Amino acid sequence: MKDNKIDEEWADPFEFSSWIYEDTQSGVFEEFEYLLERGVQASFAIKTLKADADGMWEPRRSVLRSGGILTQ
Repeated sequence: MKDNKIDEEWADPFEFSSWIYEDTQSGVFEEFEYLLERGVQASFAIKTLKADADGMWEPRRSVLRSGGILTQ
């Protein structure tokens, strides 16, 4: 955080938290858009974004098919 403080012009922790929120939202949007552009169902894309960072979501084959990930 301190290394980027000058470059990003954060005056205080509130500006940093605002920046991190906006950056995170932008990343989530880009990932969601990427999946939707490739035909992935919105409900499936949302589930992938809700997956815990420490764990892994392992959907069943039927969920992958209904989500538009698998076609056969």
